[in-house]
Amino acid sequence: MSNDLKVMRFRIVLVAAVASLVTMVGAAELEIRDGAPGQRELTFSLPQEIKFVAVDDGWTVVCDGQVGALPSGSPDLPVFSELLTLQPGESVEAEIVTAVYEVVTQNVSVVAVAVRETVALDPGQSSTRTVRRKDRVIYARGDFWPAQQVRINEVWLGSRKLARLELRPVQYNPATGTVRVCRSLKVVLRTVPSRTEEGPRGPLRRCPSGSDEGEAL
Repeated sequence: MSNDLKVMRFRIVLVAAVASLVTMVGAAELEIRDGAPGQRELTFSLPQEIKFVAVDDGWTVVCDGQVGALPSGSPDLPVFSELLTLQPGESVEAEIVTAVYEVVTQNVSVVAVAVRETVALDPGQSSTRTVRRKDRVIYARGDFWPAQQVRINEVWLGSRKLARLELRPVQYNPATGTVRVCRSLKVVLRTVPSRTEEGPRGPLRRCPSGSDEGEAL
């Protein structure tokens, strides 16, 4: 595939469940507001192009304002995030109400996320290099990944309990080489009692109620 891969324009809007706040994340806009009792609403808009960047034997997908990529071994796709404040004893759950997708390109090989690894040289010496190793399970799938457009991890930051809301608007099907974008996503976030409340311990740690990657919303 040549390096002049056509870039498509897309817009993502996420409506979900919390307090009045507007944040600019690069070219994206994230609005969070209170909804019904015990619920919050979040609007995420991204009126910009996604970008395909040629690397190694394939492509990465990037967006302005993204905070990073997915875990090691997974397709190199953009991630956005926001922190929500929780009270001790609270957790938050997400429910996708509606989602509208658009296929932006097909027959594309999206490479795995790049990681740095140390290579041993002569005794007492080492070097680092960048590698992209595909997760065999993910790349053997015949459906779109990541399965979740919204993922929540709960953490303690000092004495504050936070929920890290992770947005994954771009998905990849390794079997067909198809990249699609979630153009419209409506989500409800509900505050529920925490299953386990251990309290703060250290500057930053994950609460046990965080969802697993294998569980789709």
